[in-house]
Amino acid sequence: MVATPWKSRLTALWLVATLSLWPLAARAALQFRAVRVSHPLALTGRLDDPAWQLAPPATEAFQAYPHASALSPYPMQVRVLYDDRYLYIGIQADDPHPELIREHYERRDRLFSPNSDDVLMLYLDALDTGRSAQMFAVDLHDSQLDGDWREDSQSEDYSPDFNWRAVSAHNARGWSTVIRIPYTSLRYRPGPHQTWKLIVARNVIRENFYWIVSTKLPAGYNCLLCYAGDLVLDDFPDNVQHHSLSLIPEVTFTHDADHGDFGTDSRNHTNLGGYLSWQPTAGT
Repeated sequence: MVATPWKSRLTALWLVATLSLWPLAARAALQFRAVRVSHPLALTGRLDDPAWQLAPPATEAFQAYPHASALSPYPMQVRVLYDDRYLYIGIQADDPHPELIREHYERRDRLFSPNSDDVLMLYLDALDTGRSAQMFAVDLHDSQLDGDWREDSQSEDYSPDFNWRAVSAHNARGWSTVIRIPYTSLRYRPGPHQTWKLIVARNVIRENFYWIVSTKLPAGYNCLLCYAGDLVLDDFPDNVQHHSLSLIPEVTFTHDADHGDFGTDSRNHTNLGGYLSWQPTAGT
């Protein structure tokens, strides 16, 4: 039986529509439900505050590498809370061999070099445009990395330094972290009902490198944010105070030792610095 031209065109249109809607269907599979709390949370790195039990956990975790879309051997549980000033994201990172977790003290934005630590990371698109996301990453020593993800070039820009905090802690199951982000560090539209996009990722360094994500990423994907889950905040505050000036101090200590033919030369260095940032607001 020979297909008529109009049937061929309908078939082609159906295929195009199906392929174009596939990423949207994939990203809608996971939803993070945030719960509003009435008091600020203490940053201990542990999810032992009773308020965390109010937030339903998102437990999906898949490999993006080395085996795309396969179940992760390193489970995660993600919970989200928020109050009048901050977004809190608590992550439990389970590990069958917690003694092998890689952790070093690193300078800001140096988490991926030279030692390659175990890292937990967020891609947060609070504008829900699908074109870019803010990145926040932390290791077990609370070393931070942040910047912007650019969807058009599939690349990271680590030059922005946002005002945020994260505290991590060991536990019997592996490790956990609590990330606190003030709303003044986020780009979002005003309104009491917010739907943002979120991907939680995890780097695990063992005999192999594992990249674990909270959504299924097919092999050869070319659109990361197409697969992001919805982060729903149903009672978002409308009286957020926009303090746009922030100062984050930093102190680093380094030790160098040179074992030569004439003995050992040892040197200690202390560097004091910081990050001063100013973020314009709509009224600026």
